[in-house]
Amino acid sequence: MIIRHALAVVAGNAVLAVAGAGFLLLIDAWRRLGRWSRLLVALLAGQALFLTVAPLLLYAGLSVSPVVVAPLVAAVAVAGLVVNRRRRPSSTSPRGGERSGVTALLGAALVATPLIALGVRAVAQPIYPIDAMLNWVMKAKVIWAGGDRVTGVLDARVFARPDLHPQSHLEYPLGMNALLAWSFHWMGEADIRVMHLQLVLLIAAAAGTSWAILRPLVPDLPLAVALAGLLTMPAAVDGLLSTYADVPLALVWASGALALMCWAAEGEPYLLALATLLLAASLAVKQDGAFYDLAIYVGVAVPLLVRERRRVPTLLASAGIVVLTAVPWQVYTATHDLSRKDIRPGLGRMQAQTDRLLPTLEEMVGVLANSRTLVAVPLAVALAIVCVVRRRRTEATPFLVAAAMVLLAILFIYWNSAVNLRITLLPALHRILMGLVVLAWLLLPLLAFAATASPETYEETVVSSRGPPVQRSPSRSRG
Repeated sequence: MIIRHALAVVAGNAVLAVAGAGFLLLIDAWRRLGRWSRLLVALLAGQALFLTVAPLLLYAGLSVSPVVVAPLVAAVAVAGLVVNRRRRPSSTSPRGGERSGVTALLGAALVATPLIALGVRAVAQPIYPIDAMLNWVMKAKVIWAGGDRVTGVLDARVFARPDLHPQSHLEYPLGMNALLAWSFHWMGEADIRVMHLQLVLLIAAAAGTSWAILRPLVPDLPLAVALAGLLTMPAAVDGLLSTYADVPLALVWASGALALMCWAAEGEPYLLALATLLLAASLAVKQDGAFYDLAIYVGVAVPLLVRERRRVPTLLASAGIVVLTAVPWQVYTATHDLSRKDIRPGLGRMQAQTDRLLPTLEEMVGVLANSRTLVAVPLAVALAIVCVVRRRRTEATPFLVAAAMVLLAILFIYWNSAVNLRITLLPALHRILMGLVVLAWLLLPLLAFAATASPETYEETVVSSRGPPVQRSPSRSRG
């Protein structure tokens, strides 16, 4: 039974990867990515498409079963093939060129080993946190079991009534719940153990996407060690298998943030398109994606305003698309009275709750400097500062700005929240900060290489990452 259900989950994700491949063809990314890593990028893109589009199907009264989703997948794949076929032939090589050899195979083995171990652990992992049961898995069961395979899933009498689900966060978006329900459809039942494999496939896709984005910029072995570290980091592994949505949000957002920062440095349109999709998907996972998305857009905008203001409208267009994808959920929550006002900003409340500031700051420092996160954020901040001083890696400034924005946003939310600070909010910080932790971990090899490499080695890597030589002014360099 376990093997059959596991194979069913893999099959369901293979279908999503077909949609992701179609999307990569549409944005002209397929030929720019490595031969094997693009398969995992396609998987993450397909998962992100599902996270973004599946809630729209639910609002329209449709199911997220294969009967409804498969034709949409086929449409995206065919559209990608048609557009790619009509595109002018190009001799452009994969971003950063093709690299192969012993180090690539060793790097792949380093990343695959913890992934396999995580997959084995996932299929036997019981579901235990009550919040996960009330919010994520409970809603996934409702979406899977409600109505039939075509219509009638979001019946407000069953799904949206607070008296039926009094402890559930009804205002949370539905992307993550729909993705788990997709696994239930393929398994044929709500197997809440094997469903964890869906989350392992998500972290595998995020790791593969990060590999594809960073490999032209970082030597294979340091990059593989960093990704393997992420896959074994206690905070990430335990959070992923708890079925909370915070680690999935962190993975999708951090991958999108990485793509957005590289777009700012390189100007590749497909990186911006990929980033837009992933950042939109993060909004569909959990509402915390809102301040995370704002943080990375501001982080990328700051250096662009200094260097290349003409590119800011393009960045704003991407942000606008991401915001528009969240509008249907806001309409749905307003229509069905699902909104909860846990956060109530006001001068009176802020004056009355100033005693929250110091404990929140202390807990933030404790979480970020904790061994469970392997001190990823402090290390990344230190390396980013070195990179700024040495004028290397344009990703350093966006990271520093985005990190500051995330911390300020959480501080503001906790300051203005009506929820108990010590019982509820402070214990949740280790989950809420996961986006920042994951992004810091992904950036560590890039920032470490840029901060420590000799000028000759650094310049050689920068030039090779651009692919075929092109004329660039000094101000447009990645250094």
